[in-house]
Amino acid sequence: MYKTYSIYFVLGILLLGVSGAPAGIRERDCIPSPDCHRSGPICVIDEYGATRTFEHQCMADLASCRKGTYYAEVKPGVC
Repeated sequence: MYKTYSIYFVLGILLLGVSGAPAGIRERDCIPSPDCHRSGPICVIDEYGATRTFEHQCMADLASCRKGTYYAEVKPGVC
């Protein structure tokens, strides 16, 4: 029984992989948190070492979700 579910799971993943969705774009909905604190600009860095300024932390979180990229806070304010 578990073997059957495993096979369906793998087939589902394979079908999602060949669905033609552009690379880097996620299918799930990315919704900002309702308790977002808009504290001002924030400077973040991605896994490649590129810095970027976001309007506030919630915008960084939203971009992270949409692009599938983790952003780490470098400092408050503009980069």
